[in-house]
Amino acid sequence: MAHLAHSTNTLGIAALLIAAMVAGSLGRKDWLAIAAILVAMALVIATGAHWMLHDTVRTMLMNNGAYVGHAGLQVAIMVAVLLAVGVAGVRIALSRHGARRWAWLTVMALIALFCVQAISIHGIDGLLGRGIGPVMVVGWAWLAGAAVIILAALHARLR
Repeated sequence: MAHLAHSTNTLGIAALLIAAMVAGSLGRKDWLAIAAILVAMALVIATGAHWMLHDTVRTMLMNNGAYVGHAGLQVAIMVAVLLAVGVAGVRIALSRHGARRWAWLTVMALIALFCVQAISIHGIDGLLGRGIGPVMVVGWAWLAGAAVIILAALHARLR
């Protein structure tokens, strides 16, 4: 399992950093912001910061006797986070056009994915942590998101 986690993290970090370089190479404000967010995501994967946040919250819940029955709280937090990301996504969809729209919507989807991981609902963790070949599902999702951003940036470069 450790090998699977290592290859997943390596793939995610590499894919996000390559996408950040391609997006940032456009030198425009939106693309530089996208690049900065992608670098931050790669750092989160490299440091395990999303798992540290999860562990901190779990410890706080356990210390306050609120860990038993915490699934309802997790679902409520998940709904709130996904609603916030969804509202931001709609705002982006209405304010951006073309390749920038697709790149920003993909960034929002990746942010939602990181939040879902940090909230850590058992059934979703099982799906995201399932191996497909040498990489977990979440790694393939990171790669797919990076690929969409790279294609959007390349499309923007050609315009």
